[in-house]
Amino acid sequence: MTTKNMGGRPKGVASANSQRRARVADRVLAQAEITPLEVMVKTMAKRWEAGDEVGACAIAKDCAPYLHARLASTTLKGDSENPLLLGLNFPSTAELKAMVRGANT
Repeated sequence: MTTKNMGGRPKGVASANSQRRARVADRVLAQAEITPLEVMVKTMAKRWEAGDEVGACAIAKDCAPYLHARLASTTLKGDSENPLLLGLNFPSTAELKAMVRGANT
């Protein structure tokens, strides 16, 4: 099945506004002596050294998405013929009843 080209911007190509914003950001960052992220990281370090752990953690939380990749979510799927065994040994109903009887004597 073929899809009809309906015109417009091709998929994956940045819009004119996105391209303009990228050019402006590149120009500003080229003129700046320090980036906003660098300011945040330096401020975080200063707060940490000064003993302000709460302030440092707040800044670290804001910096994290720019420095660390987000972990992908994973869905575990089981097989009804071969269930996933976690290595936990739970007592049977009869064993639980025996434990209760033993505790009451």
